[in-house]
Amino acid sequence: MFKIDDPIIHPTRGAGIITAFIERSVKGETIRYYQIEMLGETALQLFLPVEKAALLGIRRAIPSEQLPRIWEILQSPPVELPTNSRKRYRMLKEKLLTADTLQIAEIVRDIVSERQADGSLKTRDRNIYLESLNFLSGEIAAAQGVELSAARALVKGKINREQPSVKTSAPA
Repeated sequence: MFKIDDPIIHPTRGAGIITAFIERSVKGETIRYYQIEMLGETALQLFLPVEKAALLGIRRAIPSEQLPRIWEILQSPPVELPTNSRKRYRMLKEKLLTADTLQIAEIVRDIVSERQADGSLKTRDRNIYLESLNFLSGEIAAAQGVELSAARALVKGKINREQPSVKTSAPA
């Protein structure tokens, strides 16, 4: 069970902070909800039943001790993405849907490498990049207790450092 002020991660909405516990009556039954203030450009509050949090995939934000591992991934050699746009999209989307912070850091790294190599991104790739960047930035903001914009700048700064140019092949 989470406490007030705990940073959490929703698998599709990203990072948020537990701000309160709310009780509501639904069909004569009192149900306890987490009130979650989501991190992002627009103010969004979610109300999730406490009993269903685990089932919905709600988890704690990564501890700040794991941040060096994220920086390591962002600065490691990128994996070459499939050239077929459908295969590439499917592979990236599957990784994104895991809501695994380390895999999402890999997506950001690999797509930035593609953009640097080609000079631009296709719309689907750009959308996945932005979704991944926002998710990763939100998790870092929650872990460090900083604004989302500061976390995003930190991620971009880490990935734009001298990045190795050697690409490794994606696993088959």
